[in-house]
Amino acid sequence: MKIAMITASPKVGKSASSILLKECKTWITTHTENSDTYEFVEIVLNKPIIEDSVLNKINSCDVLFFSFPLYEDSIPSHLLSCLVQLDQTNQEHVIDLKNKYVIALVNCGFYEGIQCEVALEIMQHWCTHTESIFIQGIGLGGGGCIEGIERVPVGVSVKKVLATVYSHILTVLAKCDLSLSDKNTDAIPGDNQYFSISMPRWLYLFSAHRMWKNAIRKNKRIA
Repeated sequence: MKIAMITASPKVGKSASSILLKECKTWITTHTENSDTYEFVEIVLNKPIIEDSVLNKINSCDVLFFSFPLYEDSIPSHLLSCLVQLDQTNQEHVIDLKNKYVIALVNCGFYEGIQCEVALEIMQHWCTHTESIFIQGIGLGGGGCIEGIERVPVGVSVKKVLATVYSHILTVLAKCDLSLSDKNTDAIPGDNQYFSISMPRWLYLFSAHRMWKNAIRKNKRIA
């Protein structure tokens, strides 16, 4: 099964979205008995226009796995443009999105993952419109600290919850693979899941305030 690992953060270079996707890929490959089960295609969408070569890569995949940050309780504007382009090229039969499985992992700066609910609903509506299958949506709160804790192993300390998140995604992918190999079996979409980073809310907020105050001091402002 071919999976498009789509980093859809507007940020150039490393981002929380890219880190989560990279960790998830590692988790999947190390927790799958047959390493040939999944083939990964890494795609970066950080501009409002998708190049033809990238469209071809997306078209060749069975699963589209989007990872992106929450922007104003919605999806980033550049990603919206990309989704519109994908819809248009789908209608023009340049690509075929019908029956492709879609997974969305949304991270937000809020502590509560439920804040990603509207963004996931947007992805669901897009899937309905393009006749693709929205198989799973995950909202992760505490995304503001992901870059700072990158070196912490998954499943340990503040990243304990990520082992649950990645294991859940692996289960979903296994269902998709079974559905593709056995045409009589359908991968049933699951309810959206919401998680928070594994630290108390007060500690997350304290760390966030400390971070921006330090940033202000570095810029010679008083806080």
